[in-house]
Amino acid sequence: MVLTPADPMGTSKKLAQALGYPVAIVDINDLGANILGFSEKEPSMDWLAKALGDNPLGQGEECTPMGILRKA
Repeated sequence: MVLTPADPMGTSKKLAQALGYPVAIVDINDLGANILGFSEKEPSMDWLAKALGDNPLGQGEECTPMGILRKA
């Protein structure tokens, strides 16, 4: 289990500043997509929820703590 940061919005902004890329903190599971924090206005949180809604990082034993979204 990966615990959510106490301040997901602030944490995503700090990580984005350090990495130089937008960061989203999400809770994605078989019940749906919940965007907890996002460092940027674009892409929108709705777009992220749609892109991650089918849980592309897995649901089982994977416990994937991070993923990268980029244009193909």
